[in-house]
Amino acid sequence: MVKLRIPLPRQYNLGNLPGAFIYLYGNASGVIGILSTFMGAGTFFMVFVLHFIPTAQVWQFYILLALMFPIIMILVYMFVTPSVIAISNLQGWKHENPWREDLKQIKADQKLLKEQLGRIEKALGIEEE
Repeated sequence: MVKLRIPLPRQYNLGNLPGAFIYLYGNASGVIGILSTFMGAGTFFMVFVLHFIPTAQVWQFYILLALMFPIIMILVYMFVTPSVIAISNLQGWKHENPWREDLKQIKADQKLLKEQLGRIEKALGIEEE
């Protein structure tokens, strides 16, 4: 795991409502963003592309745009997603992740099981390898 070497300000827990709003807004904005991109691309084509390439057809521009989407998605998958998951895991661990208590209990149970297994192996005369 990569450790941040810059000091960050203290974080505050504001409850679930701000996080829920941002989560839903983020998911909705992805869909809205696709529509906005195509509208913005059409405007860009009409204003700039036709000015420099008067013979360009709008369908050619949209095919080029459609080919760019998967390329950008692959690059995001390769480079951005691992970072997003890493910071999400770090933040989740810091801020009351319910798995933390479960993990503590699992480790305590595992320690007891190892101790019991050691006593059983010792009673049976089995040596550890």
